[in-house]
Amino acid sequence: LYRCVGAIVLGTNFSILIHLILTILNQEIFIFFILQIGIKFVFDFLFLFLVSSFHSEKKLMFSYPIVTIIYPFYISVIGLLSFTRKFEWKGRIINGQ
Repeated sequence: LYRCVGAIVLGTNFSILIHLILTILNQEIFIFFILQIGIKFVFDFLFLFLVSSFHSEKKLMFSYPIVTIIYPFYISVIGLLSFTRKFEWKGRIINGQ
C-alpha cells in the first residue's frame, strides 16, 4: 500500500513539472496547468488542515502556500534519485538499484 501511495505522490508531482514545461512551450494549455495545481492545492490543503488541527498545529498551515511551490521539485528530484542511489531512512538502508 505504501509503495502505491508513494508512486501516486511521485507521479502527481512529476506530472506537475512536466505540465509546467509543456505550458512554457505552449501557453494554450496554461488553463489545464492551473486546474491541475488548483485541484492538488485544495485536496492537499484539506488533508493537511485536518491533520494539523488534530495535532493542534494549525499555525504550520501559514507556510503551506510556499511549500506548495517547492514540493513538486523536491519530491521529483528525491523520487528519481531514489531509483539510482542507496540511502538511509529511519535507520534502514534502502537500495534504489
